[in-house]
Amino acid sequence: MPIISGEADLLRKGKAMPYVEVNKVKCFETTDGIGKDDLYIAIAGEKVWPYYGNYEQIGEGEEKLIGGARRAFQGTVEVGLWEYDSGSADDKIGTFTAYESSLGDGERELDLTGDGSHYKVFFEVVE
Repeated sequence: MPIISGEADLLRKGKAMPYVEVNKVKCFETTDGIGKDDLYIAIAGEKVWPYYGNYEQIGEGEEKLIGGARRAFQGTVEVGLWEYDSGSADDKIGTFTAYESSLGDGERELDLTGDGSHYKVFFEVVE
């Protein structure tokens, strides 16, 4: 997995940094519109999943095992689910803040709703 911009600076300073890691996404309802969502995940404003291509399609009742979509951070970091749109601005499904103080608490799950959708995100803060 490539190092994301900003991580290299943290690693050069020799600090052990926590990572926010998204493990799984489950779709209960897609965004407004027809068909499946063209989903991607961004952490601190940078796309971290899917690793190749602009998006991965997901429909109602489906889940995606993300596996390794992570980023080092200090303090807090914003994680977002987005719906890719080729002809206009991408639609924000929802965001949440991960906290360094959650390190070691294990996997958490959150519901994100936006643009008519409902998703559950499974994530954890790890070393």
